Amino acid sequence: MELGHSGTDRRRSDYLGAAFDLPLDPHAARQARRAVADLLQAWHVEDQDVIYDAQVVAIELVTNAVSHGGARIVLEVEKRGDAVLLAVCDGSPELPRHRVADPQDESGRGLTIIGGLAADWGVESLGGGGKRVWALLRPVPDRTYDEATRPRLEPTPRPLEDRRP
Repeated sequence: MELGHSGTDRRRSDYLGAAFDLPLDPHAARQARRAVADLLQAWHVEDQDVIYDAQVVAIELVTNAVSHGGARIVLEVEKRGDAVLLAVCDGSPELPRHRVADPQDESGRGLTIIGGLAADWGVESLGGGGKRVWALLRPVPDRTYDEATRPRLEPTPRPLEDRRP
């Protein structure tokens, strides 16, 4: 585990970060879920909905990387005030595509789930042919949405630096 405290954004006293190398196997999603839960609890994240949502998003991001990514998977977890940023880097240059899964499909819902839980999410191409898929989670006080506040499902691929909290 690598703790990150460098860079402009990361000098804030309310920033905590960690990165984990994960195996390219079916157990990686379970390991990611446990690591995220343990880390957020150790960082004293009190909002249980954020912890639960972060676990679900981590499972979806890692599952996508195992299924469609390259040879290496890195899970990044950051706490920025009350926000939690999750990102998964993999070695595949292929960007994820949002699709509408048919009811009988056994897969294809991951990005829809991420879009429903995250305040924002996106994709960054990495030098060397990989990508970084990230999701930003924030506490939702009443957990009720109307059409004006419902999180969007379609990402606009742009660098995360344009949207840092």
